[in-house]
Amino acid sequence: MLITIYKQVSQYNYTLDDPIEIFQSLSVTENFTTHNEFSLTLPASNHIKTLVPDAILKIDGVLYFVDTAIVEDDSPEKLTVSGLSLMGWLQKKIIRKNWIQTGKPEKIAYDILNQMIITTDSKFKIPLFSLGSLPSITANSIQYQNSYGAILEEIETLCDTYNFGFREVALSDYYPTTRIDFYGGQDVSDQVVFKKSFQNLLTESYQNIIEDEATVAYVFGEGEGSYRKFVIVNDNLTGADRKEIYVDARDLKQESEETIMTDAQYIEALRNRGLAKLAEQQRILLVNGQININDELYEYKKDYDLGDLVTIVSEKFGLSKKAQLTSVTRTWDEHGYHIDPIFGKEAPTIIEKLKRK
Repeated sequence: MLITIYKQVSQYNYTLDDPIEIFQSLSVTENFTTHNEFSLTLPASNHIKTLVPDAILKIDGVLYFVDTAIVEDDSPEKLTVSGLSLMGWLQKKIIRKNWIQTGKPEKIAYDILNQMIITTDSKFKIPLFSLGSLPSITANSIQYQNSYGAILEEIETLCDTYNFGFREVALSDYYPTTRIDFYGGQDVSDQVVFKKSFQNLLTESYQNIIEDEATVAYVFGEGEGSYRKFVIVNDNLTGADRKEIYVDARDLKQESEETIMTDAQYIEALRNRGLAKLAEQQRILLVNGQININDELYEYKKDYDLGDLVTIVSEKFGLSKKAQLTSVTRTWDEHGYHIDPIFGKEAPTIIEKLKRK
């Protein structure tokens, strides 16, 4: 594995540095609906002056920026750097207006990225980004509205809610430019089956969690008292299937300086907000494990990829389910090369739960 280093000279101006050929460990987490992450450990004497925050690395065709570089007192010979793929920059970029749009979710995500980052004026533009062609992924249009939300969070919410993702593709060996491609996963569950008896799933772990599950959303927008506009998402559910949450969507405005929505459009915008909140609070039922990289049946990125639906069979837990590959962590270390997938939605951490409150 050869890792390219782009050393920052000034804002958006980079030069090539000597590549990394020797390291102790490298871990890359690739995701379907969000940015990627990496962590790299190598001798501190190698590249310590260039592997600093804002340096860019190209790892297996994807660009990452360094946001952390650490040398510990008890291991002064070891340097650990970590960071995010370039889309992670957009955590601190916001939608600079009241954005109202009717369209397919992937087109809305595409337009936000295009207008806020790529074709905007030089004050806000990130010239390292470009967009690929936009395929038709989802079936229906939605009514979307957001004011001054974080760009990355809004794009990821659209991806999570309407089940599409994005890839980041490095375009050059000599300069760090990246293309963003939106795409939908494929259903290969009839052809790709993982289970231990096939020797392509080496270990198994199991999660079945309903702690945060919600199925019905009461979404209230602008107005006061009995005049406050609202919609109930999934109001057809009954009994124990009805797990309700309240969503305060007062920030959604029917009238603004840019446009006026009809009552039907505004109700649809409230419904979209409710669907997004419910997507954050789904039941978690998944079986994960380590994939056999020497599997002769299926090869990652050839027979199946991020976002694809595959079949997972756990004879140990008595489960057989069609599951979406949402994340893959690839690791190179003293034990060799191994792949750890996540099939389905991963359980939120304690910190993520607290952020929701």
